[in-house]
Amino acid sequence: VAVLGLIKKPSLDSSTIQSAPRIVSFGGNRDGFNITIQEFSESVDAGSVRATLNGESVDVSVASSEGNANVSYAFPSIPDSLSSHDIHIEFADSAGNEHMADLSFLISEIYAKVPPLFKNESVDSNSNGFVALVSQISQDQSGSTSLHGTQIVNANFQLSGGYTDADGNAYINEAGPANAGDWQFSPVDVGIINFDQAEAAQGNFTDATGFPDALIPNIPGFNESTDGIAAEFLTYLELDQGWHTLGVNSDDGFDVTVGPAPKDLLAESLGSFNGGRGASDSLFDIYVEESGFYPTRLLWFEGTSGANVEFFNVVEGEKILINDRENPNSIKAYKTAQARPYISAFSPASGTLAEEVSFEITNGDILVDPDSIELTIDGAQILPPTVEVNGSVITVSFNNSGPFAGGAHVATVNYTENSDPSVTRTLEHRFNVPTGMIAVLEDEPFAYWQFGETSGGVGVSELGGGITGTYFNDPSLGEERLVVGAASGSVLFDASRMTYLDIPDNAEINVATGNPGWKEKTIEIWFKARNLPNSDPLGVGFAADVPDSQIIYEQGGATRGLNIYLRGTQAGDNPQEAELWFSAINRAEQAWGGVLPTEQTEIPTNGDPVAIGTTIQANKVYHAVMVLNGDDSDPDSFEGTLTGYLNGEQFGQAS
Repeated sequence: VAVLGLIKKPSLDSSTIQSAPRIVSFGGNRDGFNITIQEFSESVDAGSVRATLNGESVDVSVASSEGNANVSYAFPSIPDSLSSHDIHIEFADSAGNEHMADLSFLISEIYAKVPPLFKNESVDSNSNGFVALVSQISQDQSGSTSLHGTQIVNANFQLSGGYTDADGNAYINEAGPANAGDWQFSPVDVGIINFDQAEAAQGNFTDATGFPDALIPNIPGFNESTDGIAAEFLTYLELDQGWHTLGVNSDDGFDVTVGPAPKDLLAESLGSFNGGRGASDSLFDIYVEESGFYPTRLLWFEGTSGANVEFFNVVEGEKILINDRENPNSIKAYKTAQARPYISAFSPASGTLAEEVSFEITNGDILVDPDSIELTIDGAQILPPTVEVNGSVITVSFNNSGPFAGGAHVATVNYTENSDPSVTRTLEHRFNVPTGMIAVLEDEPFAYWQFGETSGGVGVSELGGGITGTYFNDPSLGEERLVVGAASGSVLFDASRMTYLDIPDNAEINVATGNPGWKEKTIEIWFKARNLPNSDPLGVGFAADVPDSQIIYEQGGATRGLNIYLRGTQAGDNPQEAELWFSAINRAEQAWGGVLPTEQTEIPTNGDPVAIGTTIQANKVYHAVMVLNGDDSDPDSFEGTLTGYLNGEQFGQAS
């Protein structure tokens, strides 16, 4: 039942209705912001409008149109991409009433800015093109098709000659000079960047479009391989003030940077792709604050299979190779200029246990004034920093006499160049020091789950770029810590509710180029089994006669895999003892490994089991370590050992 009542009132006189103006729309972007105030019977007093942006007073424009007052502001310079901005606006209406509002907006456009500080006015206009420095470490030399794993940081490490073999011997650059005994390059001058490992028609610029691909300089290397490449193309780009769209088509990844010198490792990244892919475009917008010549570096790297790279700019939808001198819309490139100082190395790497900060500055034709150097760490100036000069290289450092505290840190170095006019440069290196047990961190693991979460549904590795696992079925978080010296507590996993942490695939853990992947691996776990499985058979399918078991760590599946698990040995509801087993399985490339115990199953093991076991007790803390040590000297070898340690003592080894 519904009841509707209507009440009749006298007609309203619109001339007596008073209604204040109100903000009805608002927006902001890289150009500025606009606020629309709708006016009713009362209008906006334009002279009363006041606004602050990020706490600073700004001059705004006010214009009335069709019953609205439009308040606008234009940035005097382009703000940073993805920056957030806060506005406070106040105004009075025609009746004298005061109004105010707080608004905020995010610059959602993705772009990079090229600052005037990086300009170089000494470019040789006759030095057309790029200098290519190409490196290669193939599987024939390292046993891996790609040591850098198609990652920017590792590609830079390869170019620096940092990779060594198991004995600490540096690899040789297969794309370097013939018969070189150490890490060297064979520089190649190139006009444009349009390369493919087989001169195939990859990318946008091909024979069909009038731009046939050229072979990658110095590839294949002396081992006749086309894999494991990391290269840098160095130049000075002539950039006009304003917006530009650049692009790279690559197989695999790349990083385009601009800085005071092409090789500067703390240069600004303009665009990048960090990983592996087939020939694909990445387009990126940049804003040049002042016209000039800018030192630029294109880092490109390839892991395995296809390899190509193109560098271009885009004008009105047309892709144009950079330094295509036949096209007036092409950005020009030059090889030579008076060299400025640059950062050639820095430390520590983020995510490592660090006790020293250092910057390596390499002088060019222009020199750094050593007396001008200042170093600040976390806002505190180091007085004085250690400054060492060795030829053209200046090293600025500070030793903390012990690891920095876990968490985020920032190191800032300032120096002045002996130029006319003098130029002062300020550089920041932000790094994160992991938390956790020092003894573990000193081993430099790829990943480290402390199980210290007290809430939420994810478990984050302290290392490995924050590899995030997902908790299933609500394990109990925030339990007491198991290990003296641990920075956090523990997680209680309950087998009766099938609780577990699911870790995603990761190149450093279980996904590596080639088969069978990682041949050398160590997995260590601290655990305490509150309840142990008993010896009662599972009674299910093929495992009907297998004693009850409990997985601790499982990687892979029934074809290839690593397993750490408990197997019941005592009957009843409260067993106090069980067996701890480590096993490795590979039923693909070579038949070995199998489910244990083999005599109790009908599953063919395709060879002798590779497994070792020992005995543990309930409610005791154990430190278990599995070490897989394969034959790394031969990519086709499947020989090696599986070794187990419990509380520091070896308990078994299988071959």
